[in-house]
Formats: sequence, C-alpha cells, structure tokens
Amino acid sequence: MTVQPIAEYQPNLRRRATVPFVWLLVCLTVVAGSLAVAIGNAVLAPLTLIGALVAAAALVDERTGRIPNGLCLAGLVTLVAAMPLVATQDQPLGSVASSVVAGLLTSGALALFLIWLVRPDLIGGGDWKLLVVIGASLGLVSPIASALAAFVACVAQFVRLTFRRRRSIPFAPSLAVGYATALVAYPLLTTATGGAL
Repeated sequence: MTVQPIAEYQPNLRRRATVPFVWLLVCLTVVAGSLAVAIGNAVLAPLTLIGALVAAAALVDERTGRIPNGLCLAGLVTLVAAMPLVATQDQPLGSVASSVVAGLLTSGALALFLIWLVRPDLIGGGDWKLLVVIGASLGLVSPIASALAAFVACVAQFVRLTFRRRRSIPFAPSLAVGYATALVAYPLLTTATGGAL
C-alpha cells in the first residue's frame, strides 16, 4: 500500500468545504425569491435565484477550475419555470420568450460557444453555458442588461488577468461580477434616461 502525499488531498478538502456554503447560499436566495413572489415582483424571484447559482458557480470555478453542469442546468430550469409566471404578471408569454432569446443573443454566449468549439484551450465549456444562463435570464429585464453584463465580465476578466499575471484564470467570477453589475446598474440607467433603455 502506497501513501500519497498530503498535498494531493488539499484541493479535494477545499472542494468539500465549498459544498455546504454553496447550498446555504442557494437556500437563502430561494427564501429571498419566495418573498419577491409574495410581494408581486415576478422578475425579481428568478433573477435572485439565478444570481445565487451564478455566485455558486463562481466560487466553485475559482476553487476547482470547473463549473458544474448541474448549476447551469438549475439556472435554465429556473428561467423556464419563471417565464409563465412573469408572463402572467407583466406581458404576454411570446414577448417574454423573445426578450429571453434577445438577451441570449446580446450576451455573446454564442460567440463564446464558437470560440470553445474552435479553441477549447482558451475557454471552458462551463463558461459559455453559464453565460447562456446569464444572458437569457437578464433578457427578462432587457437585452441591454445582458450586453452590459457581458461587457463588465470581459473588463473584469482583463483586470484580473493583469493583476494575477497568469496565463489563464477562471472566468465565472468575472461573469458573476457582470451579472451583479447589470442587475444593479440597469434600473439606475433606465431611471437616468427616463426609461429610454
């Protein structure tokens, strides 16, 4: 029987330590989303839950270098389940669906997918999947919010690469920054422009 060095087990310990925190984060946002539905803001509930999933993906990606497919799938399921709810409170389902598709297109997720197909060493498969979730969910607010999130994520990734001076770093934390920025900035931008955005 061979004994492996302790250093090989440290990344696994860090992965296990992340899991309870991720589930705590998800549970807290489910409660927040439920309260949002109770007060009548149908869009706030899925965006809150998807925000928790994006934050969880960022934490896991930062520690392990991978984004679990389960988190991306949970985000898509949340979005699809929320679309009829948003439609009943705000606008017709066809309009909600077209906004979601427009958000997906303006997020740049399809371009990231093509880059991944051609050069998988440049971008991870989980990155474009997470951007699909982010872009489509922000489409519920506005396709412009989706484009804003992608732009901020790219700027944040550039800044992180500059300061870390490594060849590659996980992209999900920058995507999470972009998502949060779009959610916070978009209402401020629409107020400042008188609803023109």
